[in-house]
Amino acid sequence: GYGERVQFSVFEAHLKPQQLASLRKKVRRQIDPGKDSVRFYKLGEDFSKRVELEGLGSIVSKPKFLVY
Repeated sequence: GYGERVQFSVFEAHLKPQQLASLRKKVRRQIDPGKDSVRFYKLGEDFSKRVELEGLGSIVSKPKFLVY
């Protein structure tokens, strides 16, 4: 409910700060921190120049945060 699956365990999402906080809280409840790893990458204002894509898919336009 927070974005698009772009690979098996990779998601892109355009989230407002409160949505990101909610997602992080839900992730913390679901993972085993001794075994699991979830990474959040904030790409900033000019993200489109830092994202390259080969093959299928598209780059989300103007997201505030991308979650991978």
